Amino acid sequence: MLVSNYSPPNLELLRHSHGTLWTCQYQGAEELLVVDVKLVHSVVTMAPLPFDQEKYFVGEKIGLEVTALSGIEEEDIIA
Repeated sequence: MLVSNYSPPNLELLRHSHGTLWTCQYQGAEELLVVDVKLVHSVVTMAPLPFDQEKYFVGEKIGLEVTALSGIEEEDIIA
């Protein structure tokens, strides 16, 4: 599995957000690593911070809450 290392979180924003906003900087292609998929414990999204496009924030299960709010569910069809 290909993963990307990001910088440590911005401690000032982390402290001001009471530990809820983890912002990091992308480290570029030199920080791409191949790891054994069996070593992966969780997967997160690194999305651009709206007011600072050079920083990214950590998102867990991003998008799942939107599907739950939509009220529309499709039945899985297996062909």
